[in-house]
Amino acid sequence: MGLLAEQKLLTPLIASHLLNAHKVRVAPPLNGASVIRIQAPLIINQSEADFLLRAIEKTLPIIAAGDTIALIAHLLADQPATTQLLPRKPK
Repeated sequence: MGLLAEQKLLTPLIASHLLNAHKVRVAPPLNGASVIRIQAPLIINQSEADFLLRAIEKTLPIIAAGDTIALIAHLLADQPATTQLLPRKPK
């Protein structure tokens, strides 16, 4: 994950994880790679705030453990397990 952070890709990946794995919309700002902006509605109730906090609480241990596989699993979920190449046609 250190390489992702150095290349300023970790924050967008965390935002993608929160959106796809937990249905929480956040966004990295354009001018900083170490900040995630929570895009909550103007009016938010307690259960929605709790939902947000649970998603963050589930994501932080993944980051702390450096578990890149868990962080990108949502990107790989619909991918085929193996890819079979078609044989080449003779020229």
